[in-house]
Amino acid sequence: MSTLESFMCMSGAAVLVTYTLYVITKHKLAFTVPLCCFGLFRYMMLVKRGGSGDPTDSFLKGPVLFVVGALWIVIVGFSTY
Repeated sequence: MSTLESFMCMSGAAVLVTYTLYVITKHKLAFTVPLCCFGLFRYMMLVKRGGSGDPTDSFLKGPVLFVVGALWIVIVGFSTY
């Protein structure tokens, strides 16, 4: 594993831990963690396969990430309001 891949894994882990700690304080959003975990792992998989590193490009052109993002928006929207 290269240094850049190691940094990507460490950054991904830090993002998941930070997001999880944040949503635990908001009890309504704790069930969004698996969805975010899946989305992050999917994005990392696409980048490792040689896809675009641009998250916006991956989100708009990848149907799986688009559905994950749309589901997250709907769940957070209904939970918040």
